[in-house]
Amino acid sequence: AKPPAAPGAPATPAAPAPAAQAEAAALAAKVQARYQGISTLAAQFLRKSLFVAAGSDGERVVEGSGSLLWARPASLRLQQDTPRPELILTQQGSVWWVRAERGRADVYPLERFTVGLRSLLDILGGLARVDEAFSVEAPEEADRLAGENDLTLVLKPKENRADIKRLVLWFSPEQIVLSGFRMVNVIGDITEYRFQQVQVNPPLGPETFSYQPPADYRVTDHRPQNLSTQGQ
Repeated sequence: AKPPAAPGAPATPAAPAPAAQAEAAALAAKVQARYQGISTLAAQFLRKSLFVAAGSDGERVVEGSGSLLWARPASLRLQQDTPRPELILTQQGSVWWVRAERGRADVYPLERFTVGLRSLLDILGGLARVDEAFSVEAPEEADRLAGENDLTLVLKPKENRADIKRLVLWFSPEQIVLSGFRMVNVIGDITEYRFQQVQVNPPLGPETFSYQPPADYRVTDHRPQNLSTQGQ
């Protein structure tokens, strides 16, 4: 028999039941098979980001909403409507950041843009190869969406990365379509996306992910010269 824990000793977290772990692995396999047949997505999104306390600033919450268009392997058009209109568009290894209210468009190398964009691209693209990039965990009760019957999948990257420490994804039970996810980074910041009006494999032509700024916009190119001379 296992000896009782010493008074005041922290409780040892219970290992997930074999059945729960097997159920999680089976869901991961279903998700992977489903997303191997998905090459494009369209959806409306609600985003909420919680940035943990930093010095005297305290916690900060940022919310946004808009529409998302995605095509494999790494094409993304993120049209934010609130809190202010912005367009983020990936194109041939570059990212356009367009702020129409300011009449401004900036273009960056993809690897130098915000970490959050790379995380989003890796999550959407990685669902077709879950077994390569992630380890699967049995979900905890707090991971599930209260009052909803969405399927819950919990993943951890196999390689250490600062932007994703733990990833909780939710899927519609009927068609295994992504309805949202919660991502926690190594310092505890949380970003959550919820998707609505999701369309699977909508036709998205090349023009969806192309951008030409208006002539009167202030355009700043932050790319190395050899990349900025390639087609935009």
